[in-house]
Amino acid sequence: MRVQRIDGRMNGHGVYQHRVAFGHDKRRYIAVQDWCWETFGPGIELAFFDLEPDRVWAWDYDAIRGHTRCFIYFKGQEQLTLFLLRWGAD
Repeated sequence: MRVQRIDGRMNGHGVYQHRVAFGHDKRRYIAVQDWCWETFGPGIELAFFDLEPDRVWAWDYDAIRGHTRCFIYFKGQEQLTLFLLRWGAD
């Protein structure tokens, strides 16, 4: 897992402040997604965040040509801090 501050090159810019990249670790991605749902309430698929702008977290799963990319997005510092306290980061 790697925490990244979102900039203009990344999806979610202007709405979310941070994302966590999971690389190929699908099991941890699913575990963190479950934890986010329990901790923050329902999230939303990143592609649909404009339909529910009050959601404080989102997810994005992408599988292109055999390469998997998994991300969890956090709207603010509070969500990121709770995530780091529970899961840490690389």
